[in-house]
Amino acid sequence: MHALIVGEQGVGKSTLIARVRKELGLREAGVETVREVSMTEERGAPVFLYRVGSPRTKGPDNLAAYVKPGGKTSFPQVFDRSAPLLKQDAGDAELIVLDELGFLESQSPVFCRTVLEILDGNTPVIAAVKPMDTPFLCAVRSHQNARIFTIDETNRDALAGEVFAFLRQQTAKARQQS
Repeated sequence: MHALIVGEQGVGKSTLIARVRKELGLREAGVETVREVSMTEERGAPVFLYRVGSPRTKGPDNLAAYVKPGGKTSFPQVFDRSAPLLKQDAGDAELIVLDELGFLESQSPVFCRTVLEILDGNTPVIAAVKPMDTPFLCAVRSHQNARIFTIDETNRDALAGEVFAFLRQQTAKARQQS
């Protein structure tokens, strides 16, 4: 089973995931989508895609989008190019991190297929998932191997312990199976 942290933007999904990851201390693989604070009026705030465990170098190869109020310019090919690396990295991991899955990823068919294949596997996943209704996000949230943890301002501190205990149990099961 995989832990999907579902909640609105800014509620603390990534913070919760960081806390759980630190406490688990496992060999990780995955991707992190990071929206920069800086924003230009013309383009918006850049969003970069990083491989878990790799240096966070910003460049055109990992620039996934520009987001601004009222619109976005996305580059789905960045996610599609990262899919084979994600699959390759996941083979050696004890925990797969997908932070975060949202509308940008939904436009990348190769990436979407790769995420769903990973959810079919036995390696535990922790993912931040936006509560949007795209076909991809609906498929992720309804996946048979996923357990949803809904986060909001009132439960985010207590939820970290619950997610940690759940993933510790899933990790032990995965070790027994291998």
